[in-house]
Amino acid sequence: METSQKPRGWSGSSTEVDCDAVAQAFVTAWRERTFVSAPTRTIPGFSRADALAIAERVRALRIAAGAVPIGYKVGFTNAAVRAQFDAAGPMAAPVYDETLAPAPRVTAGALLGPRIEPEVVVGLGADGEIAWAALGFEIVQSHVADWDFGYLDTIVDFGLHAALIVGERRPIGPDDAAWLTAMPVQLRCNGDVFERGAGSDVDGGALGSLAWLRADLLRAGRELQPGEIVSTGSMTRVPKIATGERWTLEAPGSPLPPLTIDVL
Repeated sequence: METSQKPRGWSGSSTEVDCDAVAQAFVTAWRERTFVSAPTRTIPGFSRADALAIAERVRALRIAAGAVPIGYKVGFTNAAVRAQFDAAGPMAAPVYDETLAPAPRVTAGALLGPRIEPEVVVGLGADGEIAWAALGFEIVQSHVADWDFGYLDTIVDFGLHAALIVGERRPIGPDDAAWLTAMPVQLRCNGDVFERGAGSDVDGGALGSLAWLRADLLRAGRELQPGEIVSTGSMTRVPKIATGERWTLEAPGSPLPPLTIDVL
């Protein structure tokens, strides 16, 4: 794999961060499937404000290249996952039409150190309410080699988002919040139970994750829109995936059908 690249002008104090250069470096790394230096490791005083400013530029570059935002992923909403990656708190990033998988499969070789997150995905109705829910898998990757990043780097790095696979949708009404939050889930790899979790392992469940996202979007002057989808966070820790594996997410006793994907 190619060594990490650091763009020109990527140095200096927090007030001297070249946000455009860092954003372009990450977009280039995404397009070329290469690694890039972690800003928190290479830029003295790199701040959350820097990370958020760069993430906005990354979003603009993706849209300028033709990607259409269709919703959001929310990450680090699970205490076990925050501990796994030493994350300071939740974060969010766009989901695009080009990252929404058209079929229940993912090609591991096209990604950088891919991992899998079993999630509840929700869709918004005309009034901003949850109109439907489904089990889903978010596939994440890191453009920082060996996943050796800091929390702020993940905000810059597309929220680690690589792909979203959504299972069969089921309508959701106001009375469904309790079971959606409490439902137990199990993650299987090649038929064997790999991890167990529950909707409640996400902070406040899917509804709590959605509430956090709404508040977070306000700082960027945005609101969730009807028809958008939200992947609400992993209900288990985040394991690596490899070619030849078959992963299944089940929520026994809930109305949400199981989801199985193949790793090619």
